[in-house]
Amino acid sequence: MRKFIVGTIGFIFPLLLLFLLGLFLPPTPRASKSLLFAEPQKDSLLMYVESPRIIFVGGSNLSFGLNSQMILDSLHLNPINMAIHANVGLKYIMDNTIQYIKKGDIVVLVPEYIHFSREFDYVSDELLRTVVDVNESNYKLLSSKQLFDFLPLIPQFSLSKLKPTEYFNIKDEDEGIYDIHSFNQYGDAYRHWGLEKRKFSPELLKGSDFNPEVIQGMKKFQSAVSSKGATLFVSYPCFQDIAFSESTKAIKEIETQYIKNGFAILGTPERYMIPDSLTFNTSYHLSKKGMDYRTNLLIEDLEAVINP
Repeated sequence: MRKFIVGTIGFIFPLLLLFLLGLFLPPTPRASKSLLFAEPQKDSLLMYVESPRIIFVGGSNLSFGLNSQMILDSLHLNPINMAIHANVGLKYIMDNTIQYIKKGDIVVLVPEYIHFSREFDYVSDELLRTVVDVNESNYKLLSSKQLFDFLPLIPQFSLSKLKPTEYFNIKDEDEGIYDIHSFNQYGDAYRHWGLEKRKFSPELLKGSDFNPEVIQGMKKFQSAVSSKGATLFVSYPCFQDIAFSESTKAIKEIETQYIKNGFAILGTPERYMIPDSLTFNTSYHLSKKGMDYRTNLLIEDLEAVINP
């Protein structure tokens, strides 16, 4: 028995050291090109862009669905598009943003529909990389549950830093659509402008997976925004019409909860249902023409509440 225990320890201990080594190694050259590393750039916008400001908070339905220049030209508010990747989780997205909100800001929160079917304390490879490689100081934004839930993700994350392919023969993938330089001065994704529409499967939603904790988290964010002297609106993501028609039960539940909880709402889900011809490569990502179309809708809804 003793030999078995000693042998087991002798096997496990080197593995733990290997995982720790990988965890604390600097980000690899390949990983450093990821759009996740644009977070400091976007945080800088929140720190230094002058008032009056309008801040868009959510996932890639905003980064691939908004033309901020049109917002500036129409509303004469300085736009900041904070969206990077839905998979870092709505909790982290809101908690990171609230640090920089200023008095007088208009904040527009637009979660992806998928956020409402996940745990509010959601963890992912993208979130792990964000708080380990991109912005270490933001580990403080994580809950104890999230820190614990990271444990199964650490081995694969750590070992990825030891792969030769992470260091050699690195090429631009997807024409730079998802790299650190894929955002313009406002935070909008623009590298795909002018590219042909890609084939993709519609993202369908299940109507029975709604998580009420997400709404409670949004309510806390609303209170935090208000305490800073800013104003919060919530809205619905742009969503491909094909996916929308197969997901109406889930979407209607979200709309019902928005109304029930008294959020100041911009538009309706149906208003932001986007023709398939205006999408790019996912149900949430729009072509340049689609981005302009969605932005015009949002401008109209904002004008109705800002300048009634």
